Amino acid sequence: MSQLTPDDLDEIKRKARMRNDWNARALQQWLVAISEQKDRRAYRDFFRKVAPKVKGFALESGYNEAQADQLTEQTLLSVWFRARDYDSAEESVSVWVFKIANEQRKSIILN
Repeated sequence: MSQLTPDDLDEIKRKARMRNDWNARALQQWLVAISEQKDRRAYRDFFRKVAPKVKGFALESGYNEAQADQLTEQTLLSVWFRARDYDSAEESVSVWVFKIANEQRKSIILN
């Protein structure tokens, strides 16, 4: 996991606040179902709710459509595998997802 700077975290939090229309309770419930049961229906619902937000983040970051789709897919695939790492006491689901998106963005830039 790459180290995030304070500026990165501020930007992630700002973008997460901009997307405050997310239903936090549903996102947490879906994430728990993904983590504990690898629930594909919960992942599908989570993906449908979150993917447009992540893609918007990518487009706002200057990515073209194809790159934004790639970042979205990589981010949400990471969510599937890292769902057990989420700690609701530490941060909201949206901040956690955008941290992953930012890590993926940096990874794409470095490669």
